[in-house]
Amino acid sequence: MSSLLASVGEVLTELGGWVGTIANTIINTPILLVTFVLGLAFTGIRLFHSLKG
Repeated sequence: MSSLLASVGEVLTELGGWVGTIANTIINTPILLVTFVLGLAFTGIRLFHSLKG
């Protein structure tokens, strides 16, 4: 059981590194940042519309 938890911990640590790399790439590239922010905004709008009615 401890080896399974250690493996899961390694995977989560590696995943965190990947997320950090992707986030830095998005932040440092203006066109990706604009695209990401617009996508996030439209997702929020669609979510609120679906909750409203």
